[in-house]
Amino acid sequence: MQAGIITFDPARQSGKTGSIVEVVGFHCQRSGLYESAGGLENWRVMMFHTPMAVTVGDGRVLQASAHAVAVFDSRQPSRYGMGDGTVWDHSWVRLAGPDVPRLLKRAGIVVGTLYPFHSPDDFLYWLKQINRELTRPAPDSGILECLVSALLLRVHQTAMENRDRPCPGIERARRWLEAHCTSPIKLDELAAMAGLSRSHFCARFRQAVGCSPLTYAKRLRLQHAALLLEDVGLSVKAVAAQCGFYDVYHFSRRFSAHYGLSPTAFRARRH
Repeated sequence: MQAGIITFDPARQSGKTGSIVEVVGFHCQRSGLYESAGGLENWRVMMFHTPMAVTVGDGRVLQASAHAVAVFDSRQPSRYGMGDGTVWDHSWVRLAGPDVPRLLKRAGIVVGTLYPFHSPDDFLYWLKQINRELTRPAPDSGILECLVSALLLRVHQTAMENRDRPCPGIERARRWLEAHCTSPIKLDELAAMAGLSRSHFCARFRQAVGCSPLTYAKRLRLQHAALLLEDVGLSVKAVAAQCGFYDVYHFSRRFSAHYGLSPTAFRARRH
């Protein structure tokens, strides 16, 4: 199957199923941003071969890693691509018909969620099978629906297989917290960085790290504070400020609860 976009005649897919394949795109490269205002009656199952920011229907901006898959409901607005003119690559299938929501639900696919793939091979295999059936003299709509279902199930299965592995998005957010622990923490921005919804991000972060993102950030701040307290030239108030605590009394309470000593007593013991 060569790179490019293939459009199919829905009339050739007549049958008992309520879903049709309108377009298959294979390793299509383009530059700039793609923006849709919504209002279209179709769904796009898309793999991004190039990492990029993706805006989904509810306005969330997610960070897609290489080979991440997303399903877009074209009735809702969406936006993705590279604003700086960089060439980007993607593959997809566009579906239409009243049965598509049923197929998505049966496969466990949630519209507007990123599903990470470590390799594009499985996704592209099923795209090729769909294309192969569609290019037959008489495509079988029943077989097509089975192939589309297999693609969707593979997307969900891969997500489940990766559930217990370190999630690249979670690792990316964790590393950011470790490098910027004294900065203000915004869960929505961390979730977007991980390519997940806020609730999914918090659940996955707790599963991977053992605590919430905010608790992890607070622990990092207190560890950083303990290091700064080694410098006797810094006042406790200055240490608190450098660690993102703008109330020295609040800092002292947090520090004492974590280390069992006040900042002053902790410093005295270290010296």
